[in-house]
Amino acid sequence: MTGKKDTQATGVIIIRESTESNDFCSLHIPDAGSNQTVVLRMNQGDCKDKDPRFIELNSFPSATKILLTRNDNGTPDDASWWIELKTTRNNAALDNEEITYLNTYDVGSFIEQGIGVMVIAKHGTIQRDELRSVRVVTSAAPPRAERLQR
Repeated sequence: MTGKKDTQATGVIIIRESTESNDFCSLHIPDAGSNQTVVLRMNQGDCKDKDPRFIELNSFPSATKILLTRNDNGTPDDASWWIELKTTRNNAALDNEEITYLNTYDVGSFIEQGIGVMVIAKHGTIQRDELRSVRVVTSAAPPRAERLQR
């Protein structure tokens, strides 16, 4: 045993074409403290040829950042729109919500249909069916207590 914790998915992000649709694509989220980045691209895998209209977050760890963007590469660079969310508690969630509805929230606002999810930055206006990628960054582990006592 090396003492290193294995990274396992703790949450999931789901993208759907409609609220009733069983046809979806998803991305599992690494553990809190793993300081990992994962990207879901709408032009690949199960997401290909779908109209990304609704988003759902389940069981997200605290201090996770979620970037929704019109850019295929998972960055806000040169994107006509993007919005960045952050979770503020463990098991944060967002109900199956139309992505364009996020336009109604200002930076610093908590999303009413969610638990512990707030808007931390945004640019432009989200357009229907134009989500191209979702980048999720989990937080780094806090420093160990014995290091702080030195």
